[in-house]
Amino acid sequence: MRNIKGIFKKEIDKVFKFPRTIFTTLLLPGFIIFIVYFAIGQAVGSSLKKVQEHESIIYLIEAPQSFYDAAEVARNIPEFGKFTFQEKNLNDLDALKDEIKEGKADAVVVFDADFDNKISGNQKPQVRIYYDESFNNSSVALNRIQTILEIQKDDYLRDMEIDPNIFAYVGESVYEEDRSDGTFLAMILPILILSFIFSSAMGIGTDAIAGEKERGTLAKLLLLPIARNDIIIGKILSTTVLTILSALSSFLGIIASLPFLKTLFAMDGGTMEISYSAGDVLLLLGILVLLAALASTLLLLASTIARTVKEASAFATPLFIAVMVLPMMTMFSDKSSVSRGVYLIPIYNFIIVLKDLLSFNLDIVNYLLTAGSSLVVITALVLVLVKLFKSEKILYTQ
Repeated sequence: MRNIKGIFKKEIDKVFKFPRTIFTTLLLPGFIIFIVYFAIGQAVGSSLKKVQEHESIIYLIEAPQSFYDAAEVARNIPEFGKFTFQEKNLNDLDALKDEIKEGKADAVVVFDADFDNKISGNQKPQVRIYYDESFNNSSVALNRIQTILEIQKDDYLRDMEIDPNIFAYVGESVYEEDRSDGTFLAMILPILILSFIFSSAMGIGTDAIAGEKERGTLAKLLLLPIARNDIIIGKILSTTVLTILSALSSFLGIIASLPFLKTLFAMDGGTMEISYSAGDVLLLLGILVLLAALASTLLLLASTIARTVKEASAFATPLFIAVMVLPMMTMFSDKSSVSRGVYLIPIYNFIIVLKDLLSFNLDIVNYLLTAGSSLVVITALVLVLVKLFKSEKILYTQ
């Protein structure tokens, strides 16, 4: 029992002996998780609030007076939301659909000509609603239109002693099928790609410098006639290449599994039809290389600051958790709610670009902003590493 007590005390003392170990082991993980989930809550809440407060732009074609009357009733419903109608011509329907795809409008409602008279004559007119299912604002507009149509049925047709089911409305998404399937992949692949890259970099990067400190080989390396700048750049390049190679096997696994994913997640018993061009694949590989370089540099920084591999892992784990949670912050965003400035935020911009690329919504300007800002961040981290590497105090285990 005394021996067990002695070993227990020794291991506990190892943790509580150094304030930095206490911080990294006991305080930092909980703090990082709190910050991450707080940020997620704020981001999701802000996104949902923004969607609900958005004023729907709805194009109307051949809308009857009864629909306008029902809309006025809907405006008085608490928290129904704002909407604006614009009358359009049926001949411009294709152009109006394109405006929905571009986010310039949220929906188009097409009524049969002479709608009210057809109802009075006991005919069955149709209502078609065109919207974009990948667009949160458009989906909200669809719900608002459906509510107005139900009010039109209940409040007006019954007053006329006409069966409220005399007319039906049909929603039709203008989003192409391959783009819709790409949207599904954009939800699941970014988190997988980030996990592959950062988990690969963690295994390699945390040992690259902290491991050499523990083994005593770093001192021998520094005695060689090699500039320290060259040493750290060599380590960054090697870690990045190994991270890419490790993540590449996972990436190839994703590509190989796509035929099965198409069948597994297809709707209505069909199959997902997705076709990415060679240019899309090259852009994706470019993002993966930059992301691997950034992950490697960050983890080498943790390895340089740490005294041991264990401590380096303690620094890296909260970062890994944060990276895994970040994609969740994009789940409620769509192409209209993302500003240019977001593409300058490190790591988060990779998630947004991956989502844009996989869902066929990539703007090359946003891609270049992400690549350029990432190169700036990587360069800054390299300069920090070089400066730290010149410090004798930080390079050796104390």
